[in-house]
Parts: sequence; structure tokens; C-alpha cells
Amino acid sequence: MTEPAQTNVITNDIETQDPNSSMPTLFRHMKRESWGLGILQSVMDDRIQMQFQDGRNRSFKKGYYHLLDAVDRPMNIAAGIVDALQSMMPEDDRPELNRRILPPSMNEQVEYLRELFPGGFQDEGYAEHHRGDGRKRPLKRHRDALVARAEKHLTRKILQGDPTEAHKNACKVLTVTGLVGAKERKLFKGIDEAHHEPVMSALRALLYGKSNLIQRMDAYVRALENAMEETPTWELATVFLGAVHPKEHVVVRARVLSLQAEWMAPGLLVSDRPMGLLYERLVTMTKGVHDLLTEAGLEPRDYLDLHDFMWVTLKPAGQKRIMQMRQRRELMNPAEPMATAETEAA
Repeated sequence: MTEPAQTNVITNDIETQDPNSSMPTLFRHMKRESWGLGILQSVMDDRIQMQFQDGRNRSFKKGYYHLLDAVDRPMNIAAGIVDALQSMMPEDDRPELNRRILPPSMNEQVEYLRELFPGGFQDEGYAEHHRGDGRKRPLKRHRDALVARAEKHLTRKILQGDPTEAHKNACKVLTVTGLVGAKERKLFKGIDEAHHEPVMSALRALLYGKSNLIQRMDAYVRALENAMEETPTWELATVFLGAVHPKEHVVVRARVLSLQAEWMAPGLLVSDRPMGLLYERLVTMTKGVHDLLTEAGLEPRDYLDLHDFMWVTLKPAGQKRIMQMRQRRELMNPAEPMATAETEAA
């Protein structure tokens, strides 16, 4: 086994920005809400410069970045705010933006889901394919089997018992899902007995603890790193949390949630290493997806439905179909230009 990579843990939202994003992240100062929202103007070795909605340009030294909270807004809303903030800056100081074709919007994702499953999440086809719909022999893509297995094998009582038995129960949950790859399922199953107690203790705290979620997630990731001698994937770090608390927590498939963030949280960079600060933000983003789907008349059962909504609509086949639908609309209305970040903001 290889040693886990030494990756710096992200400790503030400033470090979660994707420099290649087509839209910068919006921020709010935790103690100065009257300033409004702001964006980064420039980044120096020891400080950053930011423009705020109150018209003031402010500098922040390193060590104070934790006071700046990211405020995620869907792309179509964020674009207008960013353009207004940039108009307040001297022209020479405005950062170059990587404007490009817009990613699939939530409306387009909803349109495509309804094309596939006219009844949405309650569609018989959706229930059979994604939930299992009562099958006696569920497949690894069926979410109801995962929730039922987690409810049975990851109780607080079991996790408070013998660590090796608790580990066996956790392995039983992994056997019914494809959310975690086969190689990593095997790696988790092979954790040495000497590590069962710290890993299961950290898992119990993650699932049922009352302390800060960020700290609980980071502690669990460290326990897995020590036990497996390599950094766990986002999927392994979050699968039990999403299975035990499917109405509150999301199982993170990093690539999929990164794609969703292009619209729902533009500027967010999802690191390879699972981190509590990022996870908390991804959960908030997923709740935003839930709220928009509900407004559209769709009722997800839980965050596993949200995970599958993102996956189905944003995997390559989904994106290809959404772009075809977008082009068809543009051909039917040639007066409308190709959608870009600028045209969406307008």
C-alpha cells in the first residue's frame, strides 16, 4: 500500500475557488453583512483585494480569510451580481473571466429528466431503475436496498459495540451499492483489526455525533487514511452518511457534484481529498437543488434521488442530449444568441 498523499486541508472558502471557472465565487463577510456580497479582485502572497456591493474595495490579510463565507447562487443569478460588482472596479483592475458556453441549467436538467421519466421521481420507470421498487434481489444501483441495509447495520447501538463486529456490519452495507468502487470496497473490508476501533469510533461520531460536521468529517477521513494507508475517495467518505441520513446528507461523487456546481455554485473547486469544509458546502448546494426541483413540481424522496438526478442529467450522454435540446430551441428562435454567461446575465 502507498502512503496517503500529503494534501493541504482547506481551512477557508477562499481556497475553494476554481481559477478556471467561468464565474468567480461570491463572498459575504461574517461580521459585516451591511457590506453586501463581494468578489475577489486580486490575490497576493499575503493578502487579497475584494470589491463589495456597498461600493468599497477592501483588503484582507492572510489569517482573516475564515471571516469570508462563500455565498453560492445559481449561475443565472450570480452572473448579474458579478457584472455589477465588476462595473465598480477600475477597468484595468477587472480580472479576466473565462466566459464560455453555459453549463446545463437546472431548467434544462429538469426538462431532460422529464423526457426520460415523465412522472419524475415517482415515475414507475424511475422507481424500477433507481430505487428497486421492492425487488427481492436488488441491483447495486438500487437505492432502497442501500437505505434498508444501512438502517439495519449502522445503528448507534451496533457502532457502540465490538469494533470488529461493527466493521463487519459496515462492510455488509457496502456490498449492496455501486456508489463505492469495487477496489475501494475491498480495501475497506481489508482494514486491519487494529484499526477497527478508531475507524468505527470516527464513523459513529460522523453519523450520530453532535459536534461540528466539518470536524467530524475530517476526523473520519483521517481515520480512514491511517487505516487504509491511502486517501479515501469522496464516495467512501460519504456513503455511510448518505445512506443512514438520506434526507439530510448527500453521497458525493466528486465529478458529478463538480459538474452540478458549475451551475449551482459557480467557482467552487472540489478537491480530490474529502474535506469537511467542502462537504458542508456541497450539502448546502444539494439542498438548493432540492428546493429548485420542488419548485418545479418534482418531489425527490431523499438526497439519493438528488444524487441520481445529477448523475443522469450531467453524465456525458445527458449533457449531449441537453445541448441538442438547447440547439433545437435556438433554431426555432434564431433571434436568440447562443447561451453564454454574458447572455444569461443580460
